[in-house]
Amino acid sequence: MKLLHVSIYLLFLFSISSCTGEDRSNERPLRPAVSTKSVSLQNNSCTFVGEVLSSPNSSLKSCGFSFGTKSTQQQITINNPTALFTATVDSLKTQQRYFAVAFATNGIGTSYGDTIWFQLN
Repeated sequence: MKLLHVSIYLLFLFSISSCTGEDRSNERPLRPAVSTKSVSLQNNSCTFVGEVLSSPNSSLKSCGFSFGTKSTQQQITINNPTALFTATVDSLKTQQRYFAVAFATNGIGTSYGDTIWFQLN
């Protein structure tokens, strides 16, 4: 009887130690998927909204926006990225055409969302 209890105990320990969760070691990490959600205009400033849709098997490092005109480009980087992120830019000129595009970076690389063009009237 004691041998039966020891056997059941060892079987229990073995089953607990073998439950390590889902094995994802054969899955390939990919660059993040990101979306440029919107641009909201207020007077001479605007607020950009972006969203990280996924970052498969690799931690997100940063996200942000590239924005500017045909001749100039600037970048806003958010170092504590979250799924939904925003940034506000001031001192934009009226009657000037601007673009904004969201980006996200993980350990594999950087991806960009769609470009949104806008103009302050």
